[in-house]
Amino acid sequence: MFLAIDVGGTKTLVATFTNSGKLHEQVRFETPKDYAAFLNKLEEVVNNLSVQIFQVAVIAIPGKINRNEGIGIAFGNLSWKNIPVKRDLAKFVDCPILIE
Repeated sequence: MFLAIDVGGTKTLVATFTNSGKLHEQVRFETPKDYAAFLNKLEEVVNNLSVQIFQVAVIAIPGKINRNEGIGIAFGNLSWKNIPVKRDLAKFVDCPILIE
């Protein structure tokens, strides 16, 4: 299974996909403007997915990123800056994480 997280200025979509690429499950929620609130909501959603073991997770964020460090430098519609997205996601997702 694969975990995909698409962060937008107004909504976030969390989805899981089978190894063959078929959509398995998806959850949509409004993106909180506060990063800490966002992270709490994201953790809650991920922890409530029907599958908890992933081969890889990818998080797509709007704006500038540093892939090597896993940092969101600027988030476009959101006021977040220099956020260690990869490190924060790794606190509750136990698999390799890509940031796009």
